[in-house]
Amino acid sequence: MSNVEVVGIDVAARTLAVCAETLDLERAWENTAAGRKALAQRLAAAKRPVRAVMEATGIYFLDLARALVAAGIEVMVVNPKASHHFAEALLERRKDDPVDAAVLREYGRRMAWTDWRPPEPTVFQLREIGRQIRAFGKDIAAAKNKADWVMASIADLPGLVGG
Repeated sequence: MSNVEVVGIDVAARTLAVCAETLDLERAWENTAAGRKALAQRLAAAKRPVRAVMEATGIYFLDLARALVAAGIEVMVVNPKASHHFAEALLERRKDDPVDAAVLREYGRRMAWTDWRPPEPTVFQLREIGRQIRAFGKDIAAAKNKADWVMASIADLPGLVGG
């Protein structure tokens, strides 16, 4: 047994499937701010250092990875293709969240560790500005479509336009 507890976490939109070596943890957590915070606190309270391994699954992993790093947990974020090929090498054919979490735990135990570091805060600020710009663009398009519809409706009324 090593002096580090490796925990595999399969991240989905609504749930976190967790597989630990020796820690007595719930196998499923909610992927909410409260659920991520509770998991981070539980891992930080472990008697030996904890390392968490997860896949880079869209945007779902990001909030959890940030919460764990903030709690002092070492995090490795794995390319999903790498973990898929690792599972194939283990001859693991089943595909569900608990199995994926166990594969990720094993990946963290056997492969060279690569620490994940969160992006700078300015990256998140720029990301939020980009989201706001896209939202404004959608609002502008909706307003233009409505104006076009109103103008077309008025043009169809007899005697009002050029009549």
